[in-house]
Amino acid sequence: YAKTGQLALAWRNFRQVEVLAGAAGKKERAAAARAKLDELRSRVGHVTLRVDDPNAVTVRIDGEVVPPEELAFVPLDPGIHKIEVAAAVRKPFEDTVTITSEGEEHEVVVPALSPFETRTEIRTVTEESNTRRTLGYVLGAVGLAGVATATVTGILILSDKSTADDRCKPDCVTASGEVDTKGADAVQRGRTLLPINVVAWVVAAAGLGAGGFFLLTSRRSPKAAQTTLIPVFDAHGGSTVLTTTF
Repeated sequence: YAKTGQLALAWRNFRQVEVLAGAAGKKERAAAARAKLDELRSRVGHVTLRVDDPNAVTVRIDGEVVPPEELAFVPLDPGIHKIEVAAAVRKPFEDTVTITSEGEEHEVVVPALSPFETRTEIRTVTEESNTRRTLGYVLGAVGLAGVATATVTGILILSDKSTADDRCKPDCVTASGEVDTKGADAVQRGRTLLPINVVAWVVAAAGLGAGGFFLLTSRRSPKAAQTTLIPVFDAHGGSTVLTTTF
């Protein structure tokens, strides 16, 4: 790879040899790979990513996950490369870098990812609404939203678990000794989605339970109430509006 100008690919292969040989106790092979890395360091184009908390985000370059310990020196072959930084319930960050020659260096400072903005408005149309009944409907809607979120994340977790079981036992390494990126991605996604799934089930249980309680203990008013629940989620400058009428 180095002889054909694919210096970044050569670097990644030597780096894998160094890590695997070190883990296996093969000191001479690890030292030989390290020497090759030292030879390539001044020639390979690369990007340095500055992240406040590398362990709290997932960084991908051209779709491949970059481990936190590798962010200070990410080798790249000539061309345009897409950088993506994501974290749970946070707005993602995207950028691109262009490598045009050997030894070219870029630095990308990743700002702190801001949370999604969420606000809820409840509008009561008629004055005769039964407060407990209205509150029961609202909490029930929140519980149903929690069920939907828990179901979707649960399906994704099961899919990622299946992928991880197939590719990452005992380690996310292919038969040729290379890192299995699909398996590693599945493990990372599973770790991210699991707490979201747990919170969604808690919200679902609390919302449906409380909503059912208020509905069962309320008395219907002579005139039906109309209530609008509008959660607004601001993501990437846009918004999504969900309206429910009773």
